[in-house]
Amino acid sequence: MNSESLHTLRGHTSTVRCLKMSDSSTAISGSRDTTLRVWDIKTGLCKNVLVGHQASVRCLEIKGDIVVSGSYDTTARVWSISEGRCLRTLSGHFSQIYAIAFDGARIATGSLDTSVRIWDPNNGYVSLCVKRIKLTDLDLAKQSFKDTLR
Repeated sequence: MNSESLHTLRGHTSTVRCLKMSDSSTAISGSRDTTLRVWDIKTGLCKNVLVGHQASVRCLEIKGDIVVSGSYDTTARVWSISEGRCLRTLSGHFSQIYAIAFDGARIATGSLDTSVRIWDPNNGYVSLCVKRIKLTDLDLAKQSFKDTLR
């Protein structure tokens, strides 16, 4: 078994934070430099640079021609790999996105704001938002609601 790498993929200007294989010849990386890069791993060449996030790209998932990315800029983005462009920006979190999942029909994002949001990738709408609520927050909400009724 050969322990040497086939290629060293160079192009990002800061730390690579996430990496996934799209197919047998394509890898996609996300970086603190705010970009995603689409790599041909057979040639070692960068096929495309996906630009749009305003802060570090922390996580990504791929299904078919679609890659979804989560960023410290509090947004998730839906990208077309073949077109090399952003199809939709998902906004709603109040802090950095640390986790993302995509099954082709739904996108789930997890954030430092303690919420998980479930999105429809076709229209960008949130279909579910689950947030951890501390008992003190619930008490404050009840009091605020009572004050509103007065």
